[in-house]
Amino acid sequence: AAAAATAAATAAAATSVPAAVDFEPSTSFSDTDGSKTKSLQQQTPAPAFSRSYAPEWPPSSQSEPQFQPPSRSPPQPQPEPQQSRPQSLHLPHHSHQQQQPSSPLPPRQSQQGQRAGLAGSPPTGPRRRNAPGTRAAEMWNWQARHLSEYEGPLRVAEYIQDVLRQSTSDLDRIYGLPEGCGVDPVLWQYEHLRQFLIELNLLMVALSEECTPETCPKMTASNEWQYLCAAHRKTQDCAAIDYMSHTIDGSISLLTSAKHFGTRGSIPHDSGKYFQSMARRLYRIFAHVYYHHRDVFDRVEASSNLCVRFSHFVMRFQLMSPSMLLVPLDAAEAGRPA
Repeated sequence: AAAAATAAATAAAATSVPAAVDFEPSTSFSDTDGSKTKSLQQQTPAPAFSRSYAPEWPPSSQSEPQFQPPSRSPPQPQPEPQQSRPQSLHLPHHSHQQQQPSSPLPPRQSQQGQRAGLAGSPPTGPRRRNAPGTRAAEMWNWQARHLSEYEGPLRVAEYIQDVLRQSTSDLDRIYGLPEGCGVDPVLWQYEHLRQFLIELNLLMVALSEECTPETCPKMTASNEWQYLCAAHRKTQDCAAIDYMSHTIDGSISLLTSAKHFGTRGSIPHDSGKYFQSMARRLYRIFAHVYYHHRDVFDRVEASSNLCVRFSHFVMRFQLMSPSMLLVPLDAAEAGRPA
């Protein structure tokens, strides 16, 4: 009976324990009567991944190939490129001065020729430009040419200024349109009005100390004429100095307007309709200065003949009627140089 019980227990243990489990070799069981039995050992062989597995180290030559970094040769030094220099820069070792190119012109003319060469054409005559350091008495020291010889969109303005620098009393030459120049009469008047505005600013500078809101609270010409300023939303009284400033500023804004005067080289004929009202308002400045600041008027007329030229201009192109000229021509011409 004891032997049958031992066999049954052995069979139950064999069916309940998985084959992959490895028991300790010294495990023992007791019978019911307390007698010792033989030690049982697991007869199931251990799996392939049991503790008997031990990797081989170091790996043999028949194992997987080892990674070897690619061999790199050291970089070879590259030869420096040789820069070719002009032969003119290789100077002898005993020379301490740089050779200058020979030029048949004087140094100043040579420099001017080089600067003119940058534009693509050599200079054909004296340069019409004031060099840096030119004395005031020697500035603009060139003669006016025929209008057809001027180029560019500002050729009419350059011609007018060159003629005025030579003489301010030759009215026919200043305001007479040259023949064969191909200039539109409207453009001719436009450029002259721009030039008058430049010179009227100089007149305002001469009046800055004498004509003030206290001395001239209203814009008048003698005791008969008083003018209202149209620069405001509603016409109103202005001091004389303010009226003149508003008139000049408004005229400049109109002549530089891209809407009415797009380019300097071409003026639409419809834009010439603004010249009459502009000339009429600008003439009031001369009338005020003549009647209320006579000493400034005489001083400016002696140097530039500004009022005489303006009166001749508006009469020549019919921008004003003779009855609107308040300054007597003989009084204006009294200070005119011969």
